[in-house]
Amino acid sequence: MGCFSFEGLDTDNYIFNQKLSADENYLNVLESAIEMEEKIQRFYLDSVEMSKSLLADIPRLFERIAQKRGNRKIQLGSIYYKSRTNC
Repeated sequence: MGCFSFEGLDTDNYIFNQKLSADENYLNVLESAIEMEEKIQRFYLDSVEMSKSLLADIPRLFERIAQKRGNRKIQLGSIYYKSRTNC
């Protein structure tokens, strides 16, 4: 079991092309950050599915990373919601 790959994991599905300017609206920045966290989390969760047949360490690690990304997404969403209601 020396060779393995994540065949089918298309990295183009996880690209985010956010170009933010210095005068960008605060809510737009939060929306972009949430989108980035979602895509990064999706990458790790997709990697978990593709690596389940490999050593158990790999999917477990990716699940922990995805969970951390999910927590960040929740925090950003909370900030976003609070910011929208305070405007």
